[in-house]
Amino acid sequence: MPPSAADSVTALAQSRRTYRDEKESKRPPLRIRSIRAYWTTFRVIGSYLWLRLRARWHSDAWIQHTLTRVHLRNARRIERTIIELQGLFIKVGQLISIMTNFLPEEFRRELEGLQDSVPPRPFKDIEARLREELGKPLDELYREIRSIIMEELDYRAEAANGARIAANFIERKDVAFPQVVEELSTTRVLVTHFEIGCKITDRAGVKKAELDRAQLARQVVELYCQQIFTDGVYHADPHPGNLLVRPSLDGGPPTIVLLDFGAVAEIPANVRQGIVELLQGALTRDTRRIVGAMKQMGFVARGANEHVFEQVIEYFHDKFQENISLDSLNLKDIKFDPQKGLESVADLRRMDISMRELSENFHIPKEIIVLERTLLLLMGLCTELDPTLNPMTVIRPYLERFVLGDEGDWSSLLMDTSKDLVLSITALPNEVRRFMRAAHAGELQIKFKGLDHSTQLMYRLGHQVIFAAVGISGAAMAVILEGRDEDQRAAWGWWTARIAGGLLMWSWWSSRNLLRKR
Repeated sequence: MPPSAADSVTALAQSRRTYRDEKESKRPPLRIRSIRAYWTTFRVIGSYLWLRLRARWHSDAWIQHTLTRVHLRNARRIERTIIELQGLFIKVGQLISIMTNFLPEEFRRELEGLQDSVPPRPFKDIEARLREELGKPLDELYREIRSIIMEELDYRAEAANGARIAANFIERKDVAFPQVVEELSTTRVLVTHFEIGCKITDRAGVKKAELDRAQLARQVVELYCQQIFTDGVYHADPHPGNLLVRPSLDGGPPTIVLLDFGAVAEIPANVRQGIVELLQGALTRDTRRIVGAMKQMGFVARGANEHVFEQVIEYFHDKFQENISLDSLNLKDIKFDPQKGLESVADLRRMDISMRELSENFHIPKEIIVLERTLLLLMGLCTELDPTLNPMTVIRPYLERFVLGDEGDWSSLLMDTSKDLVLSITALPNEVRRFMRAAHAGELQIKFKGLDHSTQLMYRLGHQVIFAAVGISGAAMAVILEGRDEDQRAAWGWWTARIAGGLLMWSWWSSRNLLRKR
């Protein structure tokens, strides 16, 4: 491209951080970075604990005023640490900055700059990279260079990702994508045309452009419904710095510009089919179908106990049906409630399911982790735009097509449900006959879940009682004998107490796994 044609082009010189780059920059070594992160975490938690201790002797007004100051101080402390540590910590900061539902407003305000104003790396590093990759001095290539530093891997792949998603919106005028200049892009340099717009959460910019924030929230949800439910490939980093908005030229809906396609995810066929099965199971309240869908999507860990897995799924399915009404759900109503989390843990404990068993039986597929992070970012973004939005009003048509197909035929779903019901009823007499035959033959067995575990625990506790009794008796005998000046026999008593104490500690240590399962 000749220099005269470069006025409309902005070079997004996004330098990939390799090991050599890390040495050249002043970012601290990995071990020091980890210590710095832990130290900041310790200081943040400690500040809230200290405030809690002091709160006993102060008024509510003082507590609220001080809490706001502590929030602000901790937000600045976290921002400084993230900027110093760079790398993935910046991504974490971007996620925190948009989680308006869960974190104080002070955190969002202080960390908002991480969305699109991360301190740049030295320009000499970027200039060296551009010269190395393109083989020409900068003044021969660009008249204007604007650098946006992001941690990505291969910018050819990023360009391909952007083109792939853009192709799915080619007939829509309310979505725009920066066009890549292929001849000036390499694996380490990405050059695109400049797209005009203001950040989607920029209240002043949106108001100046006379855009409706509630409409923007609905458009964002609809935009992602198409990507997730229809296209199967989606932009996986929707923080506000990656979404620009501008008025439409023809008076139609506002245009949303998507930037930065370094994080693009695809929903595999097994996950898509599993989601369909999951939704159908939820609609028909069929727990077994939900369990089957979870298995199909890869949520079951190797060697998992199916009984535990099914118990947990049934518990949370019942909780969801009991507590959540999707038709009246508003984004502002979605809050993180630690008390409900503790109640769920207590309920699972009463069902004889420990946290260890949960981790052993459940495995979260990486595709679901990426999707969950994307949905968290979307939820925070849309809550910022319109807290009263009920996302189900936008999602429902896409969801119906996703579950029922393009024809939206509910009869096939009802037919499948009826078929399952008929098969269950047909199989019931045969199951009853098999049960009666086993009872007549004396082959009926009743198994008590956890009885063997309880027996082992009682056996160990019995040992511990005996060891404790022997130890106490030995010590008491030694004291009595020492009072009679029978030191030799008293020594035997002390040795008996020591041995019994050692056996007691050994028995307690070896039975701690049994106690943990309780």
